[in-house]
Amino acid sequence: MGLCGSSSGSRHTCTDTHSHSSDHLQDLSRCVREFTHLLHTTMKSVLGLVLLLTAPSYGLQSVCDATQDAVCYGALGGPVHLQLMRNTTGHELNFKNEKNIIFRIRSNGKLAPKPPSQRWEVVAGNGTLIINPAESTDSGTYRVDISGSDGIIKHHIVQLMIEATPLPTATSTTLVTTLTTTLVTTPPTTTVSMTTSTRLQSVCDATQDAVCYGALGGPVHLQLMRDTTGHQLTFKNEKNTIFRIRNRKLAPKPPSQRWEVVAGNGTLIINPAESTDSGTYRVEFSGSDGIIKHHTVQLMVEVPVSAVDLSITTSANGERKAWCFSNGDSPQYSWSLDGRALSGADADLSTDNQTVLLKGCNVQGKLTCTVSNHISIHTSAVLFVLSSGVCVGISPIFISVWLAEIIVLISLLVGGYYLHIRGRTTHTADEKQEVELTPTSMSRRRRRRSPEEVEVQ
Repeated sequence: MGLCGSSSGSRHTCTDTHSHSSDHLQDLSRCVREFTHLLHTTMKSVLGLVLLLTAPSYGLQSVCDATQDAVCYGALGGPVHLQLMRNTTGHELNFKNEKNIIFRIRSNGKLAPKPPSQRWEVVAGNGTLIINPAESTDSGTYRVDISGSDGIIKHHIVQLMIEATPLPTATSTTLVTTLTTTLVTTPPTTTVSMTTSTRLQSVCDATQDAVCYGALGGPVHLQLMRDTTGHQLTFKNEKNTIFRIRNRKLAPKPPSQRWEVVAGNGTLIINPAESTDSGTYRVEFSGSDGIIKHHTVQLMVEVPVSAVDLSITTSANGERKAWCFSNGDSPQYSWSLDGRALSGADADLSTDNQTVLLKGCNVQGKLTCTVSNHISIHTSAVLFVLSSGVCVGISPIFISVWLAEIIVLISLLVGGYYLHIRGRTTHTADEKQEVELTPTSMSRRRRRRSPEEVEVQ
């Protein structure tokens, strides 16, 4: 009975051990399944879609390229400049409305007939029409006929719209798609970026001391006087007289063919503008009284800022950094969030204002970077759609290292648990064998050494 009891007890102990091991394995299996589900859910929310939508780009220039079919806009009461041709040499140009010929530039560079309105000035050399001041009656559809030495007549249509405020003259749309790595507690974040550009007016009021800016490669219009009738105007640089207007006639003429002068209203047109045109000029004018007055005009020709490159990165510790860049002369950077200036509570700005470090994950809304100089403005806006919950930024490298560490940790836990169970099983088998053999051997030993048995024998 003792042996059977011991054997039975030992078998019961081994059964309990295997039952306990099975429970541990089931717990481990359940933990692995839960971890796998959590990991799968996490990975699904790691990738966020970023749509970079470049919105229409608007130019608010009062100088319109009308060398081909075009819709041109002008501000009511302001000057409107229509570039009808680049060079009229050897060509005849007719400018018509729906009924009549308004003016003609002949192949010899002479204007006949002239426009009926004194508000209309024509630069015969480069085919530029200047309307100053523009009136609503100037709006309409015009036809430009151009013929060369071959006698072939080409034409295009120009629709002029005079409005109370400048309207867009050109639009362009592009679409770019990219990916970002942002982990949030809600569905993936959608970020929409809109970019707009504005070219500032290249018509400068230089009738008094002024600093004028022009775009490199574009036309620059300097309004030196309103009306030259009865006046003499002299335009000088630091050394020489460049040109002079007497009784609405030009003598001498500017030395450069890029410089055109409208003698009637004292407008200087530089097209295309070059960096060498930058400098300080002196304007002297006198009337019938012989009194000479003067003022200074400083001209700066700059490279416009380019389209804004706005990017956002998320570090492994969840910090979001926005970086803004644009080419051009003397770019100035500014940031706003939902239309208000970005404050120190929202982000930290770098010294050059090109980089901002957003504080916390709850900063959301339309983040806008504006880059400007004296002749152009570009704006890029990014809309963050985030929940008010906690979000954590994570990078692909961090994910890889994290997964590798998890795999190694699970392998160590499983291996250690297996060795632990194997050691306990071996130890239990040894105890069973010891329990089965010891009583018999002890009984035999007692039989050999018992004094009572020796005396009976």
